[in-house]
Amino acid sequence: MPSPTITTGDVVWWKNGRYLVVSVTQNSAALCPIVLCPVPGHRADVKPSWFDAVYLRIDCEAAIRCVPFGVTCRSVEPAGYRASGEVVSRVRLAIGREVSARQFEETQCLSLLRAS
Repeated sequence: MPSPTITTGDVVWWKNGRYLVVSVTQNSAALCPIVLCPVPGHRADVKPSWFDAVYLRIDCEAAIRCVPFGVTCRSVEPAGYRASGEVVSRVRLAIGREVSARQFEETQCLSLLRAS
């Protein structure tokens, strides 16, 4: 069954977890998982403020893991609430930092392999 229209900032259910929609195209959405007890933490985690945690209906210790992946829009179920624009902006910045860090690490690994 196709899901209702989803937009950036919506919280959706996919499989057995909640995810934040960070980007939407006509047929697919980029999702970041909402991790309820991120132990150990990840460098790409964004912790919402207590105020945003209330709106996201999560505990203050939860985090949004800013490592997005794509799914079809039909496969997600809207949870009925959304993140603030400030949280979405912080998540997008964290995604950019994570992509840059991974690119840097890959180039460093390649240069080390070539040197040996």
